[in-house]
Amino acid sequence: MREFREWAAYSAVEPFGGVRGDLQMAILADVVSQALGNKASKVSDYMPDFDRQSPHQSPSQMAEAFRVFAKKHNSRKG
Repeated sequence: MREFREWAAYSAVEPFGGVRGDLQMAILADVVSQALGNKASKVSDYMPDFDRQSPHQSPSQMAEAFRVFAKKHNSRKG
């Protein structure tokens, strides 16, 4: 139990594991993006914003957004 408390105290000072996973992956995504030529990207571009309230969409708005996505995706030549 003593060791567990020590690790818990350390984690409170220096978070590790899932708590920092979002930041670690955002850093990696930014590095890859910049390596591929996107020099304007920032780490914050890849951080999720779980507190942001997304606007509610009606079923018809969702269907239209999907149609636009599908049209753009299917127009690519591969």
